[in-house]
Amino acid sequence: MAFGRLSWGPAVLIAALVVTATVPANAGSAGAASLRGHFASAATLVSAGAAATARLSGSNRYLTSIAISQEAFPASLDGQGSVYLARGDVLADAVAAGTLMDGPILLVPACGVPPAYLVAEVERLDPGRVVALGSDGSVCEGMLSSLSGGRATARLAGPDRFATARAIADERLAQGPAAVAFVASGLDDAPEPVAGGQLSGGPILTVSPSGGASVTAAAAWVSSHPQVKTVIALRGPLPVLPAAGTRSAV
Repeated sequence: MAFGRLSWGPAVLIAALVVTATVPANAGSAGAASLRGHFASAATLVSAGAAATARLSGSNRYLTSIAISQEAFPASLDGQGSVYLARGDVLADAVAAGTLMDGPILLVPACGVPPAYLVAEVERLDPGRVVALGSDGSVCEGMLSSLSGGRATARLAGPDRFATARAIADERLAQGPAAVAFVASGLDDAPEPVAGGQLSGGPILTVSPSGGASVTAAAAWVSSHPQVKTVIALRGPLPVLPAAGTRSAV
């Protein structure tokens, strides 16, 4: 089953556009009022030569992620696919997950009571499972449980952000063939993996630009996945993955 209507990955989170909020019928009055109160009342379309422009946005980053979710996945998933939860104030896990194909990424608080608008969006989507990205310190078990609404849950995580990116890469390969892996800086100030979320050919591996263990582990990951024929760096210079063997590096 094909999910969504866009050709890019669902986690192009920093894009930002004003859309009409679609309030799910089963969201409840609190969730519906919360959504209506935070989104603009109509989509803004401005003619710019031959092209129209628009903006997907909410009054905060969590609501912007909902706006993007509703644009990419306007219909219910009907008990299939996934909703991915990523910590909203540290974006390393969210940007590594941009190439996942079976559902949107919602930015969430690390812990606490989830806002009603996030609960409403998960209910609207009705996925088969809800997946936390990163460790319990990134998205706590309480947040995952509350937003799952009794659905199946899972977690993609490693001991650090680079290992989490590799766990997400494994999930990407499980979702469909990939002959390419993209390598990007995993630092907080690196924009490349955000833009790389539009790429659909394979997963994003994040590494430290200074090299070290993250590069060694990424090289080992490439070596252990022979279906990956090409390694593409998103911006340079980034460390060469020495274990890529005869596979090409761009």
